[in-house]
Amino acid sequence: MVTDRGHPSAEGVTADDLRTQPWVLAYHSQTASTPAARQLRMLGIEPRAQVITESFLTVRSLVVGSDRLALVPRRLLDVPGMQEGLIAHPCPVDLGRLAQGMWWHPVYTDEPEPRLQRLSLVGSEGFR
Repeated sequence: MVTDRGHPSAEGVTADDLRTQPWVLAYHSQTASTPAARQLRMLGIEPRAQVITESFLTVRSLVVGSDRLALVPRRLLDVPGMQEGLIAHPCPVDLGRLAQGMWWHPVYTDEPEPRLQRLSLVGSEGFR
């Protein structure tokens, strides 16, 4: 979970903040959302979507300088420059273990693009 460094909740985001603060959400519609957003809904928390984006890479620019909250994949914050102006917070509610998966046709196993996507998803540790 990230906020702007000057956000009122910069000392720590609360469960009440999740319900009341405006959000930047990635891939959010009635039929599509991230696993984390679905888990929040299952816990009875409906994020107040103020901005919806089609890429986690744009979330930073939509949060910095605002009073918005956002959930982003933890590894995204390891990208150089991605944390500038942001504070990363632990989520104040337990979202459980979020699993991500992908599948592909075997003919694409050795193709460079799908291979890179798989490595970016699981890192050098391989599949688990």
